Amino acid sequence: MIVASIVTISNVIFASMAGYAFSKMKFPGRNRIFSILLFSMMVPYQVIQVPLYVLVVNTFQIPNTYLALILPDLCTVYNIFLAKQFISTLPTAIIDSAKIDGCNQFQIFTKIILPLSKTVLSVMAILTFMGSWNSFLWPLLVTTSADMQTIQVGLTNFRFANTTYFAPMMAGATISALPMFILFFSLQKYFLQGVTIGAIKG
Repeated sequence: MIVASIVTISNVIFASMAGYAFSKMKFPGRNRIFSILLFSMMVPYQVIQVPLYVLVVNTFQIPNTYLALILPDLCTVYNIFLAKQFISTLPTAIIDSAKIDGCNQFQIFTKIILPLSKTVLSVMAILTFMGSWNSFLWPLLVTTSADMQTIQVGLTNFRFANTTYFAPMMAGATISALPMFILFFSLQKYFLQGVTIGAIKG
């Protein structure tokens, strides 16, 4: 819960900030930097897993810690792209009016952009939480003790060489699914709006 919550909150904050910068702010190399980020999405996660593991374990020397579990997913390119595409649809005239009224960029972001972006932020929060909560391979690689294993890795402890305790494993899988149901139903209205946005005009 700690890992998934921190990853979700950091993605919502940082990805929305980056999306606002790429969509509404002008700075040198904006399009080039965003293109590089998009190209990085084409690289499969399995390709960067080995150098990422070497970086975390050998360079930073933080295996079996919360930092090792959180840092690689602190802000994903997909969420930046999602936020950028949504914020680009917001009228620039609103931002110009806020600047005339004396708002700085931080005030524009917190008082105008974030309230208008509840839909995409809710979708981002649901997808990010589900992805982090169900993550298995990376936590399996960087954790060595049972107290640092996430729930998906912990469920494998019911499987042994000669037998598998299916009943406790199924019970654990059911319990592990509850937070995702709670999050989805609490943000269901915004999620459905985000899925259907742009599908109907008029």
